[in-house]
Amino acid sequence: MYGTNIPCTGTTHFKGNLVVSMRPYKSQDLEAVVEITKRYPHMHGEPVSMGFDNNLGILDLNKPLFGDIVTIESDEIPVFWACGATPQLIV
Repeated sequence: MYGTNIPCTGTTHFKGNLVVSMRPYKSQDLEAVVEITKRYPHMHGEPVSMGFDNNLGILDLNKPLFGDIVTIESDEIPVFWACGATPQLIV
């Protein structure tokens, strides 16, 4: 899991940034990944980001906030989902 630079909607006493999980996929599978996961918006839903463009503010995929380092093969792209650990970090 990785911390991001994406702020969550805060309250008077609680505020913080989105935490994401990541799993790598082959580029030819990305469309199916999105189509399948967007059917479950009350779970993790569809990805919030894909790729290495750093729009989430993750500086190093080899330094997760929690969990193990995930190996990304040369033919894979990192795919990120909103993570249920976000509230635990905000509290």
